[in-house]
Amino acid sequence: MIDLLTPGDVYSHIMMMRNHENGPICVVEGKSDYGALVEHLDEPVVKLIVANGRQNVQGAMQIVAISELAGVFAVIDSDLDAFRGVVNEIPAVFYSEMHDLEADIFLLPRIADRIIHNYADSDRLKSHLGELGAIRPSKHVVQMASVLGLVRYISVANRIGLNLSEIPYNKVLSKDKLSLDYKSLARIILGKSKKCTINYDQILNLITICDEFDHISEVLCRGHDLCGLTAACLRSWWGANVPTDTIERTLRSALNCGELLKLNVRAQVAEWAEAAGHKVWDCDAA
Repeated sequence: MIDLLTPGDVYSHIMMMRNHENGPICVVEGKSDYGALVEHLDEPVVKLIVANGRQNVQGAMQIVAISELAGVFAVIDSDLDAFRGVVNEIPAVFYSEMHDLEADIFLLPRIADRIIHNYADSDRLKSHLGELGAIRPSKHVVQMASVLGLVRYISVANRIGLNLSEIPYNKVLSKDKLSLDYKSLARIILGKSKKCTINYDQILNLITICDEFDHISEVLCRGHDLCGLTAACLRSWWGANVPTDTIERTLRSALNCGELLKLNVRAQVAEWAEAAGHKVWDCDAA
């Protein structure tokens, strides 16, 4: 796979591909998106390009629009745009409904629960959830990921400078209930945030307030947080030592044709393809 470093690199690769192929070209952010979509696109007619980053995709697609190059589309993550109501103005760029494509898949009905039940020790899972009066394990994973997402959003919106990347999820779980350990999380975030504008007590207060919201939007859930917290719950509570990347790969593999049809981004791409006279998706019903 070619390393593309700039929007210009991506556009040049699109042009090189267009000189040899007449079919649709799909541009995605990263290898994980490639892994999720490659089996569902109508290959070899549709060609996939990994642009190595959201800005590379957006920049390249702006050049595509200016040059009026037909038959090129992109699927990228919304990040926080969906929550902020930012409108996409770049033609043929289609965004995930949630924070990212992995979150779109994780939040499909029952997918995450099937993955958890497949890996977990059934007795430990039933015992742990029974003690908490819980039915669906994924519901609690989503709640924890939503808190991280809301803290991240508030930090970005207010320029607080909190670093929530690469959180060691197994170290931020409460030992006695299915939730986050506020104090451990606050200490870890503070240690990672070299340029933050608030202190430990203020971070702790922010996390506590965020976790008290009754309805935090699932749009804020980052796919990596959802998978990482799932892996941490399996290791800490549910009797299975499963790495985060295994959960992520399993999640992408769980996206069959039936599940793909439920994704909003699939419908958007299908509508674009029909108007452009292309067949993009390999699924018969798509």
